[in-house]
Amino acid sequence: GSSKAFDATLLILHAFRMPTFFAMAGFFTCLVIGKKGPENWLRDRTRRILLPFLVCYVFFTPLMTLLTGRLSGHASPGDLFAAVADMFVGKSQLYHFWFLYFLFSYSLIWYIFRKYAPQALLDADAHLSRSVQRHAGSPARLVLAGTLISFALMMNERSGFISYSPFLIPKIRVFVYFLFFFYAGTLMFRARNALHATYRAWPKMLLAAVPLAILYVVCVFSLQSGKASSWWWLADLSDTALCWVMLFGSTGFCLATFDTERKWIRRWADAGYWIYLVHYPLVLGMVKLLSGVQVPLILKFLLVVGTTIVIGYVSFLHLVRGRAIGRALFGNGDVVGRARPIPELSGMVS
Repeated sequence: GSSKAFDATLLILHAFRMPTFFAMAGFFTCLVIGKKGPENWLRDRTRRILLPFLVCYVFFTPLMTLLTGRLSGHASPGDLFAAVADMFVGKSQLYHFWFLYFLFSYSLIWYIFRKYAPQALLDADAHLSRSVQRHAGSPARLVLAGTLISFALMMNERSGFISYSPFLIPKIRVFVYFLFFFYAGTLMFRARNALHATYRAWPKMLLAAVPLAILYVVCVFSLQSGKASSWWWLADLSDTALCWVMLFGSTGFCLATFDTERKWIRRWADAGYWIYLVHYPLVLGMVKLLSGVQVPLILKFLLVVGTTIVIGYVSFLHLVRGRAIGRALFGNGDVVGRARPIPELSGMVS
């Protein structure tokens, strides 16, 4: 029972977390370009995303390959050399660093598009942006449009969820699927002043997510058990619908709650990036440590997540923040004094 509940929780999180991250990346891409200009923004993305990715890819992925093998009990001394060799020919796993790889790729694509695309493509982009603004007052239309496009992009999966592609040469359909959400985020930013009704509907969005999540989990479990293999389309459709109501629901909630700069939000945002970079070996170590402990699976999950966050946050405070590595990842940091509204976000849910 607890295992089923755990699997269901992961399925629901998997349905919307990465699409939401990429949509928010597209949203804040436009916001930061407006503040810094495209060239300064691209230099900033290179320093904060590309360079950490390259360092992690060169130094950490071979070690994580070895560590994963040792924890599973079938590692050999040659595994490290094989992992290094795979890295140089592009066959090494990216592990969780695939997100940085995709994110910088999308950032570069957006920069090239805005700077060098033919005028006809720029006009088509502007037309689509105006179309989103015209329909921004109807949350149902936006959710339906996003759902149908996402469904079309993931139809070949037929599994109820989009597979990740943690390699230097990714699966094209996976790359395009998340690129769509990044682009949707740029549209959301440009239509932000017209999206009041959609963001104000965040409680209804989160409420609608409940039956969609139940339908989604039932469909995926049925697919995995072989009882309803022909229902893949319903699993994919409920997945994409859940993704969009959670995207708008969670975004509306955050805009209603966190539209003001606060020092603790900035600190946790920086710490979150550091925890993301270093969490994998911590998770593996905790899983190995708790492997022989007889406790419910959900409790193990909470212990692993909680311990990883605590260790990651403490290491951020004492080893990263204000030091060379922290300045490399986060810059000198804007000093956030007393709470103040963020002009680009103020009033979006009021």
